[in-house]
Amino acid sequence: MILSKILKDLFCTESIFLMKDISEGVLHARRKGCHVAFFPEQAGPEQEMKALFDLADQITPDLFIMDLPNTRLDTRIFDQIKKRSIRSICIDDFRFKNPGADIVFNSSILAPVKFKKGRPSDNQTLFLGPGYFIFDDNLLGDKIIFDKNLKNIVISFGGSDPTNLTFKVTEQLVSLAFKNTCFHIVTGPGYKNSQALCTLICEQGKNFKIIKNPDNIIPYFEAADYVICAGGRTMYELLYLQKDFIPIGSTLIEADAIEAFMQKKMVRFGLAAWNADQFKSKIVKAFSRNLLQLSDNSP
Repeated sequence: MILSKILKDLFCTESIFLMKDISEGVLHARRKGCHVAFFPEQAGPEQEMKALFDLADQITPDLFIMDLPNTRLDTRIFDQIKKRSIRSICIDDFRFKNPGADIVFNSSILAPVKFKKGRPSDNQTLFLGPGYFIFDDNLLGDKIIFDKNLKNIVISFGGSDPTNLTFKVTEQLVSLAFKNTCFHIVTGPGYKNSQALCTLICEQGKNFKIIKNPDNIIPYFEAADYVICAGGRTMYELLYLQKDFIPIGSTLIEADAIEAFMQKKMVRFGLAAWNADQFKSKIVKAFSRNLLQLSDNSP
């Protein structure tokens, strides 16, 4: 959507977003005033490709942009697009297979080494590494005011948090007696464990607060003294914002990225995979001691 806005501002273009009918993404697109078309329900790779080219036949686009393709990443799409003389851009921060698009953005810290470059004759333009992370500065307009007398820690593990790191992290934090600290737990529309999370923190009073599905999470990151997050896009947002954070991996690619961040000293503490004891140990090291009144079983 950032590219769509930039292209519209520069060239007066019009964009149509072709997506699956998933409420979180569709609502976000429509809030931004975008035109949306849908893939057929339960569509497989062939049906998705047909839907794409049916739409292309209707509107004859000048440019095709694929943003974060699914795990199948069927590169035949780009071959067919080239045959129709349509320029293409692929944005994919999680894989390193060359899709054959005219322009490729991959802001992963691993991309400069792992991305499989094409032949010089392919005439591709590649933008690889965190220096090419695309951030929408319009998200910086809103401001969140936290209590300045407290240290404010934001916890965020994405829209759905399929491995339930939100609960696991919070469970460990409540076992430590924090003082002068407030934890702001951000949950997305796809988070399935809200009731268990509420039950866990119901006796913690003002120390823990739940923020459900904010329209814009960036102001919370800006206001935070520290962020605990997943090992995906959020890391790059926080790097851009120059915030301190502890990333925790939930997939192998996140684990590799977190380890690379630590090796390059772009983050002081991180966990490639969840481990409760290691997490508590790193929290104690990361936060200054005067934030904590440690319980007897703390590391």
